[in-house]
Amino acid sequence: MPDSYEPYEVYAIRYAERDAMHNDHILNPDPHNGPSPMDYFVWAIVGNGRTIIVDIGFEEKEATARGRNLMRRPAEGLKAIGIDSTEVEDVVVTHLHYDHAGTVSDFPKAKFYLQEREMQFATGKHMTSKIFNVAYALDYVIEMSRMVYDNRVVFVDGTKEIAPGVTLHHVGGHTDGLQVVRVPTKRGWVVLASDASHYYMNMRTPNPFPLVYSVGLLVQGHKTMETLADSRRHVPAGHAHPVLDADVLERLAEETSAEVMPSIVQVYAQHVSEAINEFEAALANRDTAALEAVAHRIGSSSGSLGAMRLFATCRAIEAAVSEGDPARGLALAADIRRLTEASVAEIQAYARSRFGDAGPAA
Repeated sequence: MPDSYEPYEVYAIRYAERDAMHNDHILNPDPHNGPSPMDYFVWAIVGNGRTIIVDIGFEEKEATARGRNLMRRPAEGLKAIGIDSTEVEDVVVTHLHYDHAGTVSDFPKAKFYLQEREMQFATGKHMTSKIFNVAYALDYVIEMSRMVYDNRVVFVDGTKEIAPGVTLHHVGGHTDGLQVVRVPTKRGWVVLASDASHYYMNMRTPNPFPLVYSVGLLVQGHKTMETLADSRRHVPAGHAHPVLDADVLERLAEETSAEVMPSIVQVYAQHVSEAINEFEAALANRDTAALEAVAHRIGSSSGSLGAMRLFATCRAIEAAVSEGDPARGLALAADIRRLTEASVAEIQAYARSRFGDAGPAA
């Protein structure tokens, strides 16, 4: 990172979720289909006396209409980290899909940075087709049009610096006007992908998300992000709470061999599939001792294969029980199947792309 830029901090605020399947997220179907939930985020870039919000999510009405679990309004999530949405002056809207552009009223002082061709796309001839308009909410597009008339939209044509070191870059692909955000951080150059890569597997394989305007532009956008970021690990996916540290799998492959990795992953998938049934039985019986033991087994094997979010959750369950707080342990355990299935799916997808077939999902 150039010394001329002071680093920013980047926060991901998860505000909604939905259940889905692995093949819902890829253009070319995988025979190893399985559960793969989708998370929804807004992002905050903080530093150098500036607070920049990237995307603004959706609200209750749209969540109900589309069957999404809205855990909190994005503004409430921002408040939890000390950001008052009513005082925010800079908002980047990566594109106008419903889950990125729907709470304008929560940001009364903001200017909205939007690629001009995205507004043209969202109000032009392509919106006569359900293929393209399905992910837009007409009320949200109309509200952003009102912001244009109020002189609160800053139109971007390609690339623009909006704060020292923070730049916007048009990539298109998912929509015609999709943009990504490059940020200097202590870790180096980070690129917020938004829907240029919904999941890490979309960019890594590559196997794009199926809702797409131009596959060619989307794949080229992956290359652009790789050029802008210090590495692929500096490109957080737009809809995936990171469950996998791929470096752990790579180190394991170096210590063993790439040839045995599919078998290792297959054994892991079978192991956690059996263990999760034991775990849920212990949860149903409120047997905290058994819960602690099974959490230790799942966590240990998951950490060995890089499923660090699952590893951390299992360790937190163990700690809660051992510290005499079984209620907290039980609360943490409630969503363990969902997290386990997501972790297995991510490990298997990565292993297949790098080492070959890892067998069916657990």
